[in-house]
Amino acid sequence: MEVIVETRHPEGHALRSVAERRLRFVLRRLAWRIPRVTLRLADTNGPRGGEDKEVQVTLQLPGSRPLPASACRARWAAAVSACTNAAARNCCLFDRICLQSRR
Repeated sequence: MEVIVETRHPEGHALRSVAERRLRFVLRRLAWRIPRVTLRLADTNGPRGGEDKEVQVTLQLPGSRPLPASACRARWAAAVSACTNAAARNCCLFDRICLQSRR
């Protein structure tokens, strides 16, 4: 699984390895199914604070459309955790839908 981390925010650069480690941990059982993951970290409100730490994960599955997930929280750790959990949930739901459509 190739993980591409994109960020322009200075705090995002510092959290790059932590976010990638969390993503790999959450998707460890699905890694064989996902060749590429894009992780974007953005601070939409800048230094003013608030619930503006946005994390987007896009799973590129072979032979299908990209599966996006996003979360916006006040802290980076919470946003990364919520977004990676949502991405894993989306991937599992997508697998279930594909299995049901084959029957």
